[in-house]
Amino acid sequence: MKTWKLCAYLCTTAAIFTACDENEETSSWGQGLKWTTETSGALILNAGNEYSGIDGEISIFDYATLSCVTGAFSAQNGRSLGLTPNGAIVYGSKIYTAITSSNTIEIINRADMKSAKQLSFTNHTTLTMPRDVVGHDGYVYASFYSGHVARIDTTTFAIDKIVEVGVHPERMTIAGNYLYAPNSGEYFNYDKTVSKINLSTFKVEKTIEVALNPTVLKSDANGRVYALCMGNYNDIPSAIYRIENDGESYTKVAEATMFDIHKSSNTLYAVNAPYGALKNDYFNIDLNKNDDVITTQEMTIEVEYPAAIAVDPTTQNIILTSYEVIGDYASYSTPGYAKMYKANGTQIARFDVGIGPTFATFFTDSKLTVQ
Repeated sequence: MKTWKLCAYLCTTAAIFTACDENEETSSWGQGLKWTTETSGALILNAGNEYSGIDGEISIFDYATLSCVTGAFSAQNGRSLGLTPNGAIVYGSKIYTAITSSNTIEIINRADMKSAKQLSFTNHTTLTMPRDVVGHDGYVYASFYSGHVARIDTTTFAIDKIVEVGVHPERMTIAGNYLYAPNSGEYFNYDKTVSKINLSTFKVEKTIEVALNPTVLKSDANGRVYALCMGNYNDIPSAIYRIENDGESYTKVAEATMFDIHKSSNTLYAVNAPYGALKNDYFNIDLNKNDDVITTQEMTIEVEYPAAIAVDPTTQNIILTSYEVIGDYASYSTPGYAKMYKANGTQIARFDVGIGPTFATFFTDSKLTVQ
């Protein structure tokens, strides 16, 4: 019971105020009133290990106590989250999670971690294998390996629109009134396109060419979109590319294997940990500087075997997750860990998480305060 009680306390406290958007910034209006944002904790998505039959799970890190619990979903629902959860979003009073191998999207109440709805695609005629979820203006958008993006109405939990994109779309981003989906392609036949979807018409307005194997998209404070293109895992290295405003060209920013963007400061944080490397690189880039001069700043943060990076949109704290290392090799069947740092590299906490901690996001909410 200890596990879910801590989770319920954290989520109930955060859910008092409803989030309007995952990256909403502070704004003022009225006389003596101000909307502010605050973060109460972080959500770590543990993918588990499908090959070993290990289901995924959610870990929740509490900022107030600097402690983490894993297993709240299974404890509250009497069943597992499913095989290979890949993407999650905390949106309003709910958590939306894409469970790829179980072919479901789990919608969870933040307040008690109980399932509000499970969307199953096992017998769906079009959609299979959900990969990622993002939220915007009252809707949640999900990418599917079947080559589609679907729109979920957050009031009914029903899918009301579907659009066809490229092969194996992965982690998406929203910039302005557009949703961008990276089409990674099939194994050993990688794609190199991004689908630009007009949210008003919910149609693909443009197909943008980028580097080989795009898997993660992020947008900055100026509405520019950055793509992590994984290459071919051999002689074409993984790198971050900026899609130029004309949508006809792209610029290499830096070699990296994972990244996130803090919009308020317009800073990109990245890790370059290619397979077999003797040393991993951790750095940031000021995206406000001259576009023609891309300078990386080395950071004093580190984990043994990086699995994910995420930057808190309000505090600018950085979370790095890692697989456990056993005998100089990453273990994919034992629990991993995470570290949280301040933006200046000062370590705040180290905490245990679940197996395969490949994704992280935050419990960030807006509230009205009197000035």
